[in-house]
Amino acid sequence: MEILIVAIDPSFGWLVVLTIPLVLAARFTAVAVPIMTLSKFRTFTNGAIPVLTWGGLRGGISVALVLSLPDNENKPLLLTATFAVVLFSVIIQGLTVKKVIAATVDKKLV
Repeated sequence: MEILIVAIDPSFGWLVVLTIPLVLAARFTAVAVPIMTLSKFRTFTNGAIPVLTWGGLRGGISVALVLSLPDNENKPLLLTATFAVVLFSVIIQGLTVKKVIAATVDKKLV
């Protein structure tokens, strides 16, 4: 076991404000384009795009990858961005995904 202490630089607060919406937009695109393309051939549950976008939790692999990078001047910036997205994903998205599902999925299917 190893204890890891990561110091997050507060001066990168602007990065958090930009990174989270960027990741959500990228996730939306990665989900919406295939579903809209495939919807010509099959049907999807109402609300599939928002549920898959919001429910796409990110975490362990992202943190492991950024921690494995060699030390350089950009590593603190990448650490901050990664931890911000992971914390947002786990805390905010994780705690609200049930509400998103309830608000978007057809009630007859739930």
